[in-house]
Amino acid sequence: MRTTIITLFIGLAVLMLTESLVYATNRFSDKYPYGLLTNDFGILNERDLKRNTEGRLPEPFDSTQLSSYAYWQCFPTQQVTLICDRGWFEITARDHGISHQYLPPHIIGQKDCVGRYQKNWRRLTRHQPYVCLSGPYTSFLKKEKKALWAFEKFKTKKGCFCYFEDC
Repeated sequence: MRTTIITLFIGLAVLMLTESLVYATNRFSDKYPYGLLTNDFGILNERDLKRNTEGRLPEPFDSTQLSSYAYWQCFPTQQVTLICDRGWFEITARDHGISHQYLPPHIIGQKDCVGRYQKNWRRLTRHQPYVCLSGPYTSFLKKEKKALWAFEKFKTKKGCFCYFEDC
């Protein structure tokens, strides 16, 4: 009897946790069903998802097709790095054995990369458990297990940084 009650209690706790995670992941799904690919950990708001639909056709994520629609994904900050190298930067997030690499549309210069991008990255991600990244999907390199994305913006609970416009 005691084992049955404990098992029932654990099952109920798991169900409640699952329900809360599903809600957290899908709290925008009624209005923006395609814009968020992961849990947002309370970082994003409706405006963030709405901005990604402006001038673009929202579409379901398909890893076999290039997309102009910018999707949001959120990762533990400690699994994400921003590196500047000769005027080029890349943001790489590692998740479940896959590397998600966000690249800018063109070279920005080493001074701008370090002075603007790395500085804002450090300021906004410091002491933050999660960071969300946004950009259109470009391709998947099977051999390297690497998904390539065009970088547009990143956001934490401290704020947002955008490549093209203000967040």
